[in-house]
Amino acid sequence: MAKRTTEALNVEVDDPALSLVGWRIEDIRARLVTIPDGKNNYVQYVDVSGTARFHSEDWLDRFSRSPFVPPIVITFNRRDSVTPPSYKLTTLESIKTAKNTPVRIIESSYPWECKKPYTPHDLDLRITAYDIIQTTGSDFSLPPKKSSILPVEIVDETTLRSVLLKPENVLAYILRDKYKEELRVHAQGILEFGSVDELLEEDWHNPGLTLNDNHPFEIEVPKISIDILDDEDFFLETHEVGLYSCIPVNASGKLPSRQPRWTVSTGEDIDTYMGEPARAIVRIVDPEAT
Repeated sequence: MAKRTTEALNVEVDDPALSLVGWRIEDIRARLVTIPDGKNNYVQYVDVSGTARFHSEDWLDRFSRSPFVPPIVITFNRRDSVTPPSYKLTTLESIKTAKNTPVRIIESSYPWECKKPYTPHDLDLRITAYDIIQTTGSDFSLPPKKSSILPVEIVDETTLRSVLLKPENVLAYILRDKYKEELRVHAQGILEFGSVDELLEEDWHNPGLTLNDNHPFEIEVPKISIDILDDEDFFLETHEVGLYSCIPVNASGKLPSRQPRWTVSTGEDIDTYMGEPARAIVRIVDPEAT
């Protein structure tokens, strides 16, 4: 049996981001496992173990009606990577459960093969959280080293003027390994919102509502629509990503005290496309009327 080795892997904990959504990490550790696999071949993976506590009194600003707490997020990458990390959402607990008991973090990455094993110094493992995060096709895995960046255009098509998605980093790229080619689109930023009066003007649920009515309300945040095109501007793929979040205003007319952070990461196997992807368009669009 091949002899495996384990090495401690540093975990960077984003305490400020975690505390904004009520999380405190009590203990977190990671190990890099390396297994020889034939001549000059290795298989590696990462194990993560820890505990966290959720403090609902610290979660002052909430941007969702979900009965679940915001997930703790593991991000994983090489330190020299030019593309974003993979995202693993953990601790999908209800508010009631999370605030009463410590939450265990037990995760293992997908294994990867390599000719030369990575050292702990080569890898970047972080624990963080976001007010709003939506991912598809992302898991706890080491992104392939081979990549190519695609041009990406950002278009704001929303009619909302008091709730604005403000992208700070948008990237479209193709990841390649010996098994597949995957096109990923990554976007992150902040969500800006206006005054209570400005939000009232866009509350179509409650026409004519004023602050004197002492009535809580909320404004849904925009969605993101992603188009993938070939070099002849033929649409190869289009899909929407709902953020399922809102800007709440309570009965006293109080707004959240800060702007929320959001992240979107989507991926598709390009073997499903009827052409070679050449560029992407990220559109910010109105939420559906519900």
